Amino acid sequence: MKKYILFLVFILVLVNCGPQKPKVKILSIESKGCHFCEEQQQIFEKLKEKYKTKIMIEVHLIEDPDGTSFADKYGVTRFPTNIFMDEKENVFFRADGLLKKDTIEKILQIKGI
Repeated sequence: MKKYILFLVFILVLVNCGPQKPKVKILSIESKGCHFCEEQQQIFEKLKEKYKTKIMIEVHLIEDPDGTSFADKYGVTRFPTNIFMDEKENVFFRADGLLKKDTIEKILQIKGI
């Protein structure tokens, strides 16, 4: 019985030590040569350093096939467009245009980050 309990504890520890799924995914749809998109990328780099595993940022360029499909799916008309999703990929916030770092951090606070 003790071996069985130790085995279960070991399995639980392994499961909990696995990679953590980010709490928020930011989908950014951008265009090549877009000044605001480049500025958005610089802001994202700072946020990645600060929040590490709590957020995931995906950038899709409208010029790429996957970027076009995301733009169509989410009705993108301006660049950058930033779409915030929870762990289940439900959209909880969307913004057309450049978002400043402090604004993004306020949005992340909605999900407790």
